[in-house]
Amino acid sequence: MVVVGPDPSGCHSRVAGRLGIGPVRGHIGGMATFDKCMSILRPLLTEADTNGIGAAERAVNEYVAATAPQNRKAALLNIQQAVRAHRDEASGVHLSFADTVNDYIEKLMRGFE
Repeated sequence: MVVVGPDPSGCHSRVAGRLGIGPVRGHIGGMATFDKCMSILRPLLTEADTNGIGAAERAVNEYVAATAPQNRKAALLNIQQAVRAHRDEASGVHLSFADTVNDYIEKLMRGFE
């Protein structure tokens, strides 16, 4: 086993010849970024205050920016699925807010086509 150097996250050493270290680390990082995005979106969806639209868009934008370019459409689909789950249980202003966030996600996804 040959140690290549420190992992950019500073948590582990990278080991040459060890399969799966990069993708696993990336997957875990992606999960943390998804969780951060959802921790912002959930209360905004619950409150459904139109003043929160900008914050919702920023949360989605930050999640996309933190995602590898080849994975961005899939990342948006993950967020969209979570928003739709909330939307399916919503009504009134909550439904409208969820639709607005969903529309923004769809607009971003069209940019990847």
